Amino acid sequence: MFEMLNLELFLLVAKAFVIFTSLPVHGFASAWVAVKCGDNTPKQYGKLTLNPFVHLDLIGCICMILVGYGWGKPVEVDSRNFKNPKVGNILFSLARPVSSLLLAFLWIIIGRILSIFTESIAISFIVQYSALLNIGLAVFMLSFVALTKLAVFIVHHLSPQIQYKFFANPHMFHMILLLIVWVTPVSIVITTISSNIYDLFYNIVYFIG
Repeated sequence: MFEMLNLELFLLVAKAFVIFTSLPVHGFASAWVAVKCGDNTPKQYGKLTLNPFVHLDLIGCICMILVGYGWGKPVEVDSRNFKNPKVGNILFSLARPVSSLLLAFLWIIIGRILSIFTESIAISFIVQYSALLNIGLAVFMLSFVALTKLAVFIVHHLSPQIQYKFFANPHMFHMILLLIVWVTPVSIVITTISSNIYDLFYNIVYFIG
């Protein structure tokens, strides 16, 4: 019983750690890419910052704690300002998942370094689980991008009332997507892909180190 309580505590700490470190990086990465592509809208809205309270979304954080998948606040962007809108949109969409993968790789490196100086199971667990969560978020976000494109295509062929409800309630779409992931085999696919990527990163780091 005591060990189960410790595990739950470590999981909660790891998720909170990811919320306050990873989600702000995701938002900053999106804002930075948008600005580099020619659109200063994120800068005008104050999103070009690592301040977690600028990027954290309450519902996204709750979902992160409960199911391990979550999101931050959207970064305001006007793709019409991109120097190359087609390339800019692709880079902007990839900013969050790529930054999440880079963070995961960084945490694995940090875990490797810490393992040399400490044998703390708690620290090792939190760092490694944080890396795995970041990879899971990256895979989830890539799935989200694909499903969003599909949903937007479908909604554009529906009535104006449905279009308004869809675009005016992004949280509702997030929750529907999360439900689809949670109750279908998609969650198993995401977990499997995440584990394989984690093993790849882990092997690379430990082979080099």
